[in-house]
Amino acid sequence: MASFLVAVDQVHNEMDFILNAVTSENIDRVLAPRLASQCVLCTDAQSAYNPLCEQHHILHKVSQNLQTVEGGLHISYSKCKRLPQSIKK
Repeated sequence: MASFLVAVDQVHNEMDFILNAVTSENIDRVLAPRLASQCVLCTDAQSAYNPLCEQHHILHKVSQNLQTVEGGLHISYSKCKRLPQSIKK
């Protein structure tokens, strides 16, 4: 079953990806080219993000139970408003 990865930057640019599995390799393949060297990646507790952050020297902040992470960083879950273009019929 496919999984969706949705990323949003500080100025609300959204990126949607379909992953055939939630693995470190798949996350690295789609996110690494889009992350600045000085960025902070704020994620849920999915351990698949850890290798990406370690390999690319990215500061990783984890939000537990959708709580705000220091300095106002947060993860916001909401219903999908649109499907990625690649799966629309």
